[in-house]
Amino acid sequence: MANKASIKLAGISLLSLVLMLMPAACRSPNFEVSNLTITPAQAVVQETVVVAVEVANIGNRSGDYNLAVKVDGEEYLNQVVTLAAGASETRSFNVIFREVGTHHIEIGGLQRDIEVISLEAAWNEVKENMSNIKSFHFAQGLTVSGPSSIVFSIWDILEEEITTTYNIVLEGDFLLPDRFKGTMEFFAPPLFTSSEMVIIGNDLYEQVPDGTWRKSVMGAEELSSIYPTRVLEIVSEIEDLKWRGMEEIEGIKCSIIEGSVRPMVALPLLEGEFLGKIRVWFGQEDRMIHRITIESSYAEEQPTDVYLEAVFTDFDQEITIEPPAVSSS
Repeated sequence: MANKASIKLAGISLLSLVLMLMPAACRSPNFEVSNLTITPAQAVVQETVVVAVEVANIGNRSGDYNLAVKVDGEEYLNQVVTLAAGASETRSFNVIFREVGTHHIEIGGLQRDIEVISLEAAWNEVKENMSNIKSFHFAQGLTVSGPSSIVFSIWDILEEEITTTYNIVLEGDFLLPDRFKGTMEFFAPPLFTSSEMVIIGNDLYEQVPDGTWRKSVMGAEELSSIYPTRVLEIVSEIEDLKWRGMEEIEGIKCSIIEGSVRPMVALPLLEGEFLGKIRVWFGQEDRMIHRITIESSYAEEQPTDVYLEAVFTDFDQEITIEPPAVSSS
């Protein structure tokens, strides 16, 4: 009886052990990689390209997975992904290409090619895209520091000759080729004025302090030198392009380039020629200009510094700009 009991107990112990060990032997992590994305689809030399995939553990035990990115057959980066059973997450890698051409990307058994173009080729695309836009919103500021002279008219009532530092800020909607609706601010201590205005061709309309509109005796050509379209013309002449990194403008990833322009008359408001340093932020995906800065100096009797910054948004929105009702008084 004792032997039978021992055998029975041993049998129960062995069966329990088998039942405990079998699930453990069958449990293991099992990883699946999917949804490969490469942003942007076409890159510029030195731009940061984001390679992303989704990694899922479809097994029934947690584990580690070595996720490696290969570029043109060589390992570029890798990450160790730790996931519980049934879990998933998106992993991304930043890849920078330094040579023009078609490059091959492999990650987790997935693969895709990406075309990398030169900075000059990308800039030509940007200029082409900007030449085809119909409308945009912009905010633009001009600061002139040092001795300069400008005669500024306020509501056709007061004229002041400014011979010190001044700022001009324009913000509003521009409908090509020559319609603008927005605000202009002018500040030259102690003088400050702000006015709503509409420009239709060469006609300039200003809203005076009582809220009515008047057609200004000053034609719109007096302001054409600081139109955003004029700024874009100057920028289109940029030379000696250099890469200056990346930055987000209004939530859009942009590449930054820097260059110079040949000596030219920057603004008829400034009587002189300059060699300006220009920086341009263009969208990595949309290839549109989103920000411009121009820094320059010119000297006649004393040096004068010029700084202009413009931000462009809301391209090709449906907008209408018509002449306002003008007061008859």
